[in-house]
Amino acid sequence: MTRDIEVILLATLGIMVVVAIEKKNIRAAVGEAGQAVNPVNPENIFNRAVNNAGRSISGQSDWTLGGWIYDITH
Repeated sequence: MTRDIEVILLATLGIMVVVAIEKKNIRAAVGEAGQAVNPVNPENIFNRAVNNAGRSISGQSDWTLGGWIYDITH
């Protein structure tokens, strides 16, 4: 009887550890996803996509949308 309780407690503890680890991974993934679409983050996916497209089209490795807008307005 005591052995059964020990096994159940150990299994429960193991499950709790796995759930805690998964929760941490989920939080980290949500945080990364949030930063990827954060409009104030200069490395968000939209900014990176526009800058990569501009670099491909212009052939300039340092091309940015902000720099291009500045250049055409000044």
